[in-house]
Amino acid sequence: MRTTTRARRFKKRHWSLDSLDVKILDALAAVGPRNVHEIARKLQIPTETVWYRVKRLHSHFSMFVRANVFHTNIGLRKALLFAEAYPGYEDTLYEAAKTNDYWIYISQCLGSTTFFGVYAIPDPYVEEFKRFASRLEELNLARNTRTFWSTSFQTVNVKPKWFNPDVQSWELDWNKWAEEVKSTDESKLPFTLVDPESYPQKADYMDIFILKELEKKATIKLSDLAKMLGTSIQNVRYHFETHVVKENLLEGWQILFPHFGKETADTYFFLFSFQNHENLRKFALSLLDKPFARTVGKVFGENQLFVQIYLPRKDFRQFIEVLSKLIRSGVLESHEYVIQDLGRSQRQTISYEFFKDGKWVYNHQEHLERLQGMASKRV
Repeated sequence: MRTTTRARRFKKRHWSLDSLDVKILDALAAVGPRNVHEIARKLQIPTETVWYRVKRLHSHFSMFVRANVFHTNIGLRKALLFAEAYPGYEDTLYEAAKTNDYWIYISQCLGSTTFFGVYAIPDPYVEEFKRFASRLEELNLARNTRTFWSTSFQTVNVKPKWFNPDVQSWELDWNKWAEEVKSTDESKLPFTLVDPESYPQKADYMDIFILKELEKKATIKLSDLAKMLGTSIQNVRYHFETHVVKENLLEGWQILFPHFGKETADTYFFLFSFQNHENLRKFALSLLDKPFARTVGKVFGENQLFVQIYLPRKDFRQFIEVLSKLIRSGVLESHEYVIQDLGRSQRQTISYEFFKDGKWVYNHQEHLERLQGMASKRV
């Protein structure tokens, strides 16, 4: 069964992170949630301590760990759709966007752009998706639609940098970040932010099924997967280790929770534009260990980045001021953003049910017929 989930509503508790929690979270993202013993070894602390801390993070912060699929290696291209709903018909656009079976994340937004969605589209059907997006406008289900094609996304998880162990809290040093962005670091971009030359199909049906279940529950047991698939644990382990891991079918592990604690924070989706690739590279690399970044993606063929920003409301003005400073210095060309309404957002696993005989089935005509049906109801 493919799972759709609403945005998580995090519990508010009178408890905050400490430096050991942050170190465990960093190791959890690096090692993965399936090997607590390795985390304990890496941090040189008892395994029982790691188990206790992880359990506490789940209960006090409603922490959720999910696997992120590297869609490029299973023949899927990421598309980002931004649109404006007609006043009074925000829910109609929200539902219309889901008539395309390949959506993986959708969210209403606050502001002039009232919707954005992320889709993982089979590579041969790029033009069909463009037609789907334009049909939204033709049927008056949306206006001012914009579609961007992206690389895979790079997850940014919590790291110790910018967490002050002396006061056990985050310290967002914006001037320091501005200087870091302008530094001449020679590191390369992670593979997720490099324009792919092709979109190979490296998975079979069992791999796709395993990926789908890992998206739902990152710590699912191989024995449970074997029961679902009606095969042996050895066969599932072979597919997991030889295909999913070695063929880079996973981008990594994402740890979601409100790590700024009791502070009121918002989630934004930014589009950053740069004059050249070098400035894009510096900016992207500067985000990969920051507590205010959650996801980074590159617009295919362009010097542009999509970044999901999670930030305490009191720091937003300073963040914008730093961006202005970077524009004046020539590092950044421009930026725009939307504020996400996380109370009106959904995530869905990959479309495993449309993977048949080693390839994706894309029902373009059916998608258009569904849109037509929604337009008829709107009238």
